[in-house]
Amino acid sequence: MVIKVPSLDQLIDSYLLCCITEGKSQKTIDWYSANLRRFSQFLKGRD
Repeated sequence: MVIKVPSLDQLIDSYLLCCITEGKSQKTIDWYSANLRRFSQFLKGRD
């Protein structure tokens, strides 16, 4: 049995979708998006 683990970018997209469905403001979603994507790029640079 093979379990496919989602990438960090996929997890970020899923989290942002969850924030939208919860009714968070667009400004909050934009802030989360910018910071999570910046963190993702930081981690990719550490390879």
